[in-house]
Amino acid sequence: MLGAPPSFASIASPGILFYLNGTRIALNASEIDPDATLLDFIRSQGPGLTGTKLGCGEGGCGACTVVIQNKHPRTGILQHLAVNACLAPIVSVDGKHVITIEGLGDSENPHPLQERMWKMSGSQCGFCTPGIVMSLYALLRTTYSDPARLGRLTVEDVELKGALDGNLCRCTQSVFSRVVDAPTAANSPHRIWLRPITLSQLVDICQASPNAKLVGGSSEVQIEVKMKAQSYPISVYISDIPELFSITLPTPSNPSLTFGANLPLAELESACQTLIDTLNATTYSTGPLEVIRTQLRYFAGWQIRNVASVGGNIATASPISDLNPVWVAVGAKVHAQTAKGTVELGMDDFFVGYRKTMLPSASVIEKVVVPLDGGPREVVKAYKQAKRRDDDIAIVTSCFAMRVDEEGIIRHAKFAYGGMAAWTISVPKTQSFVMGKSFTYETLEGALEVLAAEVDLPYDVPGGMPSFRKTLALSFLFKFWNAASVQLNIPLHGGEATLSSDPQDIISSIHRQPTSGRRDNSEPYSQEVVGKPEPHLSGLKHTTGEAVYTDDMPTLQNEGYGALVLSTRAHAKIISVDASKALEMNGVIAFVSHTDMPSPKANVWGAAALDEVFLAVDEVTAYGQPIGMIVAKTKLQAHRAARAVEVGYEDIKPLILTIEEAVEKGSFHQQYDRRMERGDDVDEVLKGVDHVAEGTTRMGGQEHFYLETMACLAVPKLESGEMEVFSSTQALTDCQRWVAQVTGVPRNRIVARGKRMGGGFGGKETRCSQLSAIVALAAKKTKRPVRCMLDRSEDIQTTGQRHPFRIDWKVGFTSEGKIIALKAQLFANAGYSLDISGGVVDRALAHVENCLYIPHVQLRGRCCKTNTVSNTAFRGFGGPQGMAVAEHYVEVIADRLGLDIDYVREINLYKEGEETPYHQQVLDWHVPRLLQDCRITSDYDRRRAQVDRFNQEHRWRKRGLVLVPTKFGLAFGIKAMNQGAALVHIYMDGSVLVAHGGTEMGQGLYTKCCQIAAQELRIPLDAVFTSESSSNTVPNTIPTAGSAGSDLQGYAVHNACVELNQRLEPYRQKLGNDASLASLAAAAWADRISLSATGFFKPEGLGQGWATIEESLWLRHNGAIFTQGPGAYKLPGFSDIPQIFNVSLLRDAEWPNLGSIKASKGIGEPPLFLGASVALAIRYALRSARNDAGITEVQEFRLPLTSERIRMAAGDFLAKKGTVEKKEGGRDGFFAYI
Repeated sequence: MLGAPPSFASIASPGILFYLNGTRIALNASEIDPDATLLDFIRSQGPGLTGTKLGCGEGGCGACTVVIQNKHPRTGILQHLAVNACLAPIVSVDGKHVITIEGLGDSENPHPLQERMWKMSGSQCGFCTPGIVMSLYALLRTTYSDPARLGRLTVEDVELKGALDGNLCRCTQSVFSRVVDAPTAANSPHRIWLRPITLSQLVDICQASPNAKLVGGSSEVQIEVKMKAQSYPISVYISDIPELFSITLPTPSNPSLTFGANLPLAELESACQTLIDTLNATTYSTGPLEVIRTQLRYFAGWQIRNVASVGGNIATASPISDLNPVWVAVGAKVHAQTAKGTVELGMDDFFVGYRKTMLPSASVIEKVVVPLDGGPREVVKAYKQAKRRDDDIAIVTSCFAMRVDEEGIIRHAKFAYGGMAAWTISVPKTQSFVMGKSFTYETLEGALEVLAAEVDLPYDVPGGMPSFRKTLALSFLFKFWNAASVQLNIPLHGGEATLSSDPQDIISSIHRQPTSGRRDNSEPYSQEVVGKPEPHLSGLKHTTGEAVYTDDMPTLQNEGYGALVLSTRAHAKIISVDASKALEMNGVIAFVSHTDMPSPKANVWGAAALDEVFLAVDEVTAYGQPIGMIVAKTKLQAHRAARAVEVGYEDIKPLILTIEEAVEKGSFHQQYDRRMERGDDVDEVLKGVDHVAEGTTRMGGQEHFYLETMACLAVPKLESGEMEVFSSTQALTDCQRWVAQVTGVPRNRIVARGKRMGGGFGGKETRCSQLSAIVALAAKKTKRPVRCMLDRSEDIQTTGQRHPFRIDWKVGFTSEGKIIALKAQLFANAGYSLDISGGVVDRALAHVENCLYIPHVQLRGRCCKTNTVSNTAFRGFGGPQGMAVAEHYVEVIADRLGLDIDYVREINLYKEGEETPYHQQVLDWHVPRLLQDCRITSDYDRRRAQVDRFNQEHRWRKRGLVLVPTKFGLAFGIKAMNQGAALVHIYMDGSVLVAHGGTEMGQGLYTKCCQIAAQELRIPLDAVFTSESSSNTVPNTIPTAGSAGSDLQGYAVHNACVELNQRLEPYRQKLGNDASLASLAAAAWADRISLSATGFFKPEGLGQGWATIEESLWLRHNGAIFTQGPGAYKLPGFSDIPQIFNVSLLRDAEWPNLGSIKASKGIGEPPLFLGASVALAIRYALRSARNDAGITEVQEFRLPLTSERIRMAAGDFLAKKGTVEKKEGGRDGFFAYI
C-alpha cells in the first residue's frame, strides 16, 4: 500500500463504518472519491438528507453543521460536537455517529428546537436554518452531559459563549458505542487516506512517507484542496489517537501546562478557564492561561474549535495565527516525535519563513508545554484586531510577556506579532530597548519609536492595510503598557497615557450583554386572516431541513454536473482554449463553449443592453468571466477537469478597476448618461447663497452573500426542443427568455420553474440568467440533465455586487442652515457590462436629497465601465448610496455653521405636498412625526447629552448617537414592469391552489398571497397552497424585486379571487353565507362554472454590514476579487445584533393616498439605509476623538467604515506614527478599492 509501512498495511482495514441518524453505514474506502467530504456523502444519499447545506465550503457560514456523537479519545465520555461537514473528510467519522437535521425530527414530529424556531418566526429564506438548529442542538446535548445542568440552557449560554459564532444568516439522544477500533486505509489512484490509532503507527507512517499530509480538524487542508487545488497524495487522519489528546496539569514541582498536540481548541479553552478559576495565583502565573483562553474565545466558531488543534495550528505556521504569538511570547515548547525519539523545540525561533518551521522532517508534534513559572510580577496580555470580532481571522495579532521587579526595572520582555510579516515574529530590537530600563512612560515612548522602525511595512505589502497594521502594532504595545501599569500598580506619568480619566478606557475590551428589546405587537390593519403575524408557511420545513431548494432536487438518471471554466485575467485576448486533457479525465462527458451556440447572436445577452456574452469568444473583460463549462458525472470530477482546461491569454492594456481610473480614462457605458434638474440654474444660484460647501462621498460595493449560491438544473425533454429549467432566480421569465435563445427554440418550449431561493436580495434578478443559459446549453449538447450549483468563490467572481459609488457634490445654504441648492455628479462602478446599472443610478439620483426639500437641484449620473465583475441589483437598488450623500452634506453644513445636525435636518425636511427633484408630490408625509416619536420614545435628547458629556471626559473611549430618517420610493423605474399576474384554482374539496408571478426567497411572499386568497375566499389559511412559480402557469412575469412583490402579485391574487367570488355569489345566496367552499365549488361545477381564474394588476401612478464591515477588495496586480468567501469577506454575525433593539409601528396615522393591497407596507428595502445609522454614530464618536487629536476638518466620508478606517480616522499620535506613505515611484497598494 503506497505510503503505509508494512506493519500498518497488514492491520489496516479499507472499511469505514459509522452511523448516520441511527442507520449503520459501511463503506469501502477505496470506492469513494478521496476528496469527498462528509457533506458530499450526506447529500449524495438522496431525498430526505439534503437539509445539510453547502453555503461556503470553507467552514465559515455554518450551513453544513452536523453533530458528531462519539466517545472522547482520552476520557471515554460521550460527547456531541457541532462540526462543519463541508470540511470533514469521510474517514474522520469512522467509528462515530453523525446526526443531521433530519435526525432530530420532521414536520410531523419536530424536535422542540425545530418547533420553537418555527413558531417564533426564526427563519426567513431557511437555507441557513438547519445549521443553526444543529449548533443549538449540540449545545443542548452538551448541557445534558453536565450533571449540574441537565439540559438547562440560558440566554447567556447561547449569546455570550459564542454558540452561534460559526453560523451566518444573511436574511436570520441516540444510543451509541464505538463501533470499530482498527486503523483505516483508503486507497485511490490520486490520493490515499490513512487513519492510525496509535502514536507509534503515526510515527511509522511519517518515516515511510515524510511528505504525508497530517490532517486533524481539516479546517485548513480542505480549503487548500478545494480552493487552491492543492494535491496531497498521502493524507493521514490523526484525530483518533488518544496520546495526542493528553492533558497534564501543573504542579509545584512542574509548573507548566502540558497538553497533546491534537487537543481540540474548544477543550483547551475550557481547560484554561478551569485552571484560571482554581490555580493559586501566588504559586503559578496564570497570565499565559488567560491569554490562551482570550485568544481562543474569538477564534473561529465552535464548529472549527471542536475539531481544530493546537498542533495543526502550529504546524501550518499561519502568519496571522492567533495562538502562535502566544507560544513565542510565553516561551512555550513543543515535543516532536521522530523515529529516533523525542525532540524538544523552543518556540522563540520556531517559525523561520512563510509556512516554514524548525520541525524536523518526518516528525510529529506530540505535545505542547506552556510554562506557568513567571511569578506574580509577570504580565502577559494578548490582543487581536480583525474585521469582525467573532469568528474572524486576525489582521494583526500579538502577545506580550514582561516581568518587572519590585524596583520597577524590566527584567524580561518578549513581544510577538502575527500579521506583521510572512511568519510570526518577535521584535528583538524593541525587547532589547526596554530590558533593564525602568517601567515608565518615557520608556514606552522610546519603545514605540524603536518598534515603529522595526515593523515598518512597505506600501504594497501583501495583505494591504500597511498604515493600519503598523498602527495596530504600536497601539497594542501602548495598550499592554497601560495594562501592565494597572496590574503592577505602577502609575504612568506624562504623555498620552495621562489623558484618560480611567485607565480601563485604554486596557479593557467591550463585552456585549444578552440582547434585549421590545416589539410593537399591535395589529391595526388586521382582518380575519390578513394582517395577522402568521409564521412563514415553509417555516417548519426550514427548521426540519425538509424545504427543497434547487440543488436539493433528486438526482435524475444520466445526470451530468457542470463546472465553469473561468477567466484568470481581467482584460485579455483569448489566444487558445484547450480542453483535451480535461476530456480525457475520468468521468468527463463534454466541454461546452461559445462554439456550441446555435449562432453567434445567441451568445449575446444583457439586461438593459445587449452588451455581453454568455461565454467569452476572443476576449475577456473581467477576472472570473465564464469561458466554458465542463460536464462530468460528479461535481468533484467536473471541478478537477475544469482546472485542467488550458487557456492562453495576451493581456490588454489598460486594466481599469476603479471609478477614479474610469473617470480619468473616460471609460463609461455610453448607453447611459442621466440628468435630473429642478429649479433655477444651480451654478447661478450658488453664486448668491451665504455659504457653499463641497465634498466627495465614497461607498464601496457589497456582496449579496445569499447563503444559497446560484443553482440550476436543466432537463431536456428530447423532443420539440422542450426543456425544463429549475433555477434559483428572482426572474423566471428572464430565465425562460435566455434559455430559449441559447437553445434555439421559441419560449413556449421552455418551462422555467422555481420553488424557493435561499436568499436573493436582488442578486438573482438578472445575473442568474448567465448560469441558467450555460447549463441549458450543456444539457442540449449532452442530451442529458445537467446540474450546477456554484461554489461560493465562483458565485462571488461571476455574479456582481452592490455598486460602488463616488459622488462629487456642491451645496449652497443660508447662515441659518437652510439648503438652497445642490449640484452633484454620481459615478457608479458598473463593471464590464451595463446590466441594470442605469436603473441603480436612477434611483440613487432620486435619493440624494433623502428627506430634505432642496429648491434648486442639478444632478448627473454616469455608469463607469471597468474590468471588474458586472455589478447588479442589491436591496436598496442605489437608494442607500444616494441617501448617504445627504447625510454627508448635512454633517458638513452643521459643522460649518456650528449647528446641531438634528436641527439642520429638521428645518430642511419636506412638507406635505412639496415636490421631489423628480417631480413627484410627497404625500402621506409622516417622517416629521416619526422623528419626533422616535426622539421621545428613545429618550434621545437626554442620552445625547450623556454621550457628549462622556466624550468630553474620556480620551480613549468614545460614544456616538444619531437619529436618521429615510425616504424610499417603491415601484420599478420602468412603467411596464409595474404589473402582477396570478392564477387561482378552487378544487372540489374546497382547497385552493394559488400561483402568481412572484418568487419566494424568504420574504414570505407565498405566505402573504395565500393570506390574501384565504381572506377573499373566506376560508382558513391552511386551505390555501402555493406549490411553486413557473412560466407555464403564469407567463411573462416581472422579477420579484423592489419591495413591490406583495402589492403587484398580491393584488393580482386578490383580483382573481374577486372574479371567483363573483362566479360563486349565486351559490352563496342559494346555499347560505355559511356554506363551505367545497359545497359552493361542487354546486358551481355541476353548473359547468369555471373554478379557475386569472388575475392581473397594474398600479396607477408611479444596511449595518454595508456601512461598516462588509468590504470587497480587488487585487491590484491582476484584477481578481480577493474577498471570495467568509474567510475574507465579513458579514455581521449573531453577536452583531444590537444589544438593545426596539421596534415600534406608526399608529393612528392617516393614509388617504395609500394604494397598496390590504394596507401592505413595502418594508424590504426602505429600512436598509437605517443600518447606516451605525456608521453615522461611529462618525459622531470619531468627531470627538479627532477633536482631541487636534483635527478640526470633517472626516472623509467613505463607506464601509471598517475597523481600519475607524482606527486611522482617529488621527491620534499612534495613528500618525503608524502611517505608511507611498514612496515616489513606488508601487501602488496591494488592493484596489473600486
